[in-house]
Amino acid sequence: MRLKFRAILGWLLNTADLPGFVAERDRRASIIDATVGVRKHPWFTVITVNGLDIYFHRLTGAIDGVGFSPVAGCTPVSVGQLADSAEPPCALPGTTQTEDQSVRSE
Repeated sequence: MRLKFRAILGWLLNTADLPGFVAERDRRASIIDATVGVRKHPWFTVITVNGLDIYFHRLTGAIDGVGFSPVAGCTPVSVGQLADSAEPPCALPGTTQTEDQSVRSE
């Protein structure tokens, strides 16, 4: 009964286009070597996956931006430096970067 109530309440909130509730947590999934964290700030909710920060507007739930944590070892690059715009700007943990993916100092 409780699960059905939650499903109906979730459907109503989604239909009304209201943002969802999240709790601040840090999780580590050893199976896929992933770290996920959730932080709430006055204007944004920030979800971090392996150092990639995704900013959600607190009132609308819309994605408002993407960034990265300097501690993740990522470095900023311009889109023109990437071989393919779909490539990540840094290698994921446990992978290696090719010369095309690394930042070139000129």
